Amino acid sequence: MQNTVGFHVKGANPNKAFFDLAIANRIARSRIGLADCIVGSESVGNGGHLVLVARDRLLALQERQKVSGLLPESAQIGGENFQRKQLLLATKTISPQMPAIEVQEHNDSLADVKRILLASDVKVTEISADKITPQDLVQSNLVAVFGGDGTFLKVASMLQNGIPIFGINSAPSRSFGHYLKVTAETLEAALNALLTGQYCVLDLPRICAVISDSQGREAPVPSALNDLFVKDMGFAKATRTRMGCAKRHEDHFSDGVLISAATATGVNSWMHNSGGVIVGEGSGLIQCLSFNPNRTDRQGNPNLLTHFVTGEPFTVESLGRHDTRYGINGEEVGPFPSGSSLMICPGGSSVRMIEFRAKTENVPAQDILPELNPRKDHGLTAEEITKIDTTHVCRSVRPGEKKQILLLHLSDDLSSLRILTIMKRGGVVLSAKNIVLNAEIKDPRLLYPTAEIGNLPSVDRDIVHNLFRYGNYITLINGVVVDWDPSEDKNVWGPSIDTVFFIHSLQKHGVFNGSVRVVAEIGTGGGMIIKAALEKCLALEEIRLTDVEMNALRCSLRNLQPVLREEVRTAAYNAKGIKDIGTVDLLLINPPYIPKPAGNGINQYEGTGLIREVVSDGLEHLNPENPEASIVINYSSLAQNDFDQFVQGREDLEIELLETLTVPLKINWTSIDSEWLNYLITECGLEIRDDQIHGYRYWHTLKIIKIKRKHKS
Repeated sequence: MQNTVGFHVKGANPNKAFFDLAIANRIARSRIGLADCIVGSESVGNGGHLVLVARDRLLALQERQKVSGLLPESAQIGGENFQRKQLLLATKTISPQMPAIEVQEHNDSLADVKRILLASDVKVTEISADKITPQDLVQSNLVAVFGGDGTFLKVASMLQNGIPIFGINSAPSRSFGHYLKVTAETLEAALNALLTGQYCVLDLPRICAVISDSQGREAPVPSALNDLFVKDMGFAKATRTRMGCAKRHEDHFSDGVLISAATATGVNSWMHNSGGVIVGEGSGLIQCLSFNPNRTDRQGNPNLLTHFVTGEPFTVESLGRHDTRYGINGEEVGPFPSGSSLMICPGGSSVRMIEFRAKTENVPAQDILPELNPRKDHGLTAEEITKIDTTHVCRSVRPGEKKQILLLHLSDDLSSLRILTIMKRGGVVLSAKNIVLNAEIKDPRLLYPTAEIGNLPSVDRDIVHNLFRYGNYITLINGVVVDWDPSEDKNVWGPSIDTVFFIHSLQKHGVFNGSVRVVAEIGTGGGMIIKAALEKCLALEEIRLTDVEMNALRCSLRNLQPVLREEVRTAAYNAKGIKDIGTVDLLLINPPYIPKPAGNGINQYEGTGLIREVVSDGLEHLNPENPEASIVINYSSLAQNDFDQFVQGREDLEIELLETLTVPLKINWTSIDSEWLNYLITECGLEIRDDQIHGYRYWHTLKIIKIKRKHKS
């Protein structure tokens, strides 16, 4: 399965076993959110399961829980007296191919290191890394490696008997140095930490492997601290392997296989940068990743071992046809011809690596107090805050009471959605300090984007969900503010992505201009569009609004009240269609727009009948004295076939497409039966996307068009 990681667990309850594995190995700090990462599980035999986890969700959770760098409970804090230690300084070997500038940097840095060590009380012996013998290591009680990761891994591979080691980066300006956390500049502080016990020791288990040839003859493979890889070195040749975990076996064709221990490389490791997930430093787990593998077998069954994590032995068998080889720690070891196999065993002998940090990351998740409602800049102007305070939901808070209200603030260009909490006190003027920014979502495609909100940190996510569930929310775009109150606005369509997209398009294309004296909206809902017209059309003399719901008219008039002008007349009609609106300069319609198959009955989402009426009769209501008089209507790509039929042969219509926006189809799916859904997909072009990637499965395109009377030339 694409973009999933399989976690090999044992137990009657695979999900619970995964939770336990994740916490014990510092894959997650808390169980909260782990269930949302699981997308399935599959038995692999021997009482084991692969719990399939969405990689992107897990990485996002790991980021939120800040698991990178968590130390195991076994990490030893100080405790050793390094004042009486014999330090072996293993230095990188200078090759003739190294550029002169790099040699100079190396020598300058080494001179600084030796000067600092000479001034300390630690006895030092310096040896080039390629000349170190086991006897040199036996005579030392502490090893410092000066060079890069390659030098560190070479020296570490020879360490036995628990001799601790740390790394000094010889070229920090050019190399990150995953294992080399000390530089010449920080060495003095590191030595002081050694002398005062301000360090910890990590036991990093090596990967153990045994290679077998096609005749079954076995030979040990040098243990790997960092990684083991398999790759066909033939030009543009696939690496063919048979992966085996418990009783499950899969044939893979890939660009290579990387097998990595959970070592100190952390988030900067080759495995992580290649698409792996974070596994706690020093854990006994191994992560196996195939690069660009075939996702299914020849029968179309999904391959689940393309990326998995296990603490049990597993096998990699070569099916190579060309020049397949294997290596450890980034260096090639030898051939891996067809019929050969590697038995990979986690939890080999460990390397004791010194980390110069306090063990503060090990605070249990439940003991970490989150900062509730952190004070982030909400970006609201004083004028906007005043408008918000005049809404019904704010004014209805009685003196002495407190109420939290959800605010959805769209940027004028729809590039971001800010979700805020208003903490309103009755009888007290709302101020900036009583508004908290919970989240900012870039490029929103819904006014209430549930997928993105679900990925917020848990505190913000729950605040937003609870506020929205209990109603009382305010919407703001382009200075236009409306509210929705569930206690009064039953059966009223509140603002949606259609609404704010409509207002954005009207403003962007100059529809709100000085030629508009009379404007009408059909199906006003909560009144946000007609309110935008009232505020933006400065020459306005009259507004007219209709809706079939009396509560909608009440809601609209309530939202209009704070900005009504004495010179502007207001008329509201509890009516269907456009027959009662009279003559106008601007006619606005944001109708229901989802078509239905013939004989499917009446549904609140079906709206092409109103579109037909507007196309058929709308011109009769446009002011003939105003050449700019127009109809602006929003419809869906799902209704394109119907719309094309409605306008066919209408030579008197001048139609201009103002804007389009592709959005998820966000409706009450209990209202859509399978027959209707199939009709939308097969006949109307409802787009299906991978919801694991895009967050939502069904998509369509909103279209804002302007219709005018075509004038004869």
